[in-house]
Amino acid sequence: MSENLKRPRLVGTPPFVIRGGHIIGRYGFILGNMAGNFYASEEEKEEQIYREAIKQEDPLGCAVACVAYALNKTYQQSLALFENGKEKAIATGFTCPEIVKVLKDAGLNYTYSPVGHDTMYPKTEFDPKDIIFIKPSSEYPVGHYLTRVAGNIFMDPWINYPQESRRSGFRTELPSQAKWIIWSLDLLEDLQGKRSTS
Repeated sequence: MSENLKRPRLVGTPPFVIRGGHIIGRYGFILGNMAGNFYASEEEKEEQIYREAIKQEDPLGCAVACVAYALNKTYQQSLALFENGKEKAIATGFTCPEIVKVLKDAGLNYTYSPVGHDTMYPKTEFDPKDIIFIKPSSEYPVGHYLTRVAGNIFMDPWINYPQESRRSGFRTELPSQAKWIIWSLDLLEDLQGKRSTS
């Protein structure tokens, strides 16, 4: 392994970061481990689109940015999919049902559930492209939406909140407790199928 692969870097900066013994690619995908074993097959590598985190361009537009990431669209393209999108991204924000509707209209089979007690969420961990709403906290007083990318990596559309010069980035953990999750029924079925045949 070259010297470059031994030098830790922050998540989101080229070319990779080492966390917990894993080699994480430029935009958050887990590529392999320190023993030099790479996890992704050629087919999986083609599916892993290495792209920048998407910045929310409005004060309450975190949901819009997360949907943009899930659909591989720009923020503005995603905003246009929401009813009264611009107004809500400035004044009220978005609910889980509104996000699910946009994703379903785009052809993705998503649903939403509370996380924690009495939950319908049938998984023990988050999956890629899950959209998580975190509880209000001192860091995010009205809550916040983030998207899970891979491993313990989350795309945060306003990672330097409350600075007005917003920027997006990747976190290795949620900044507050997860309250709601918007998740893919299709991905769950795929994962259950793979586990039953393994």
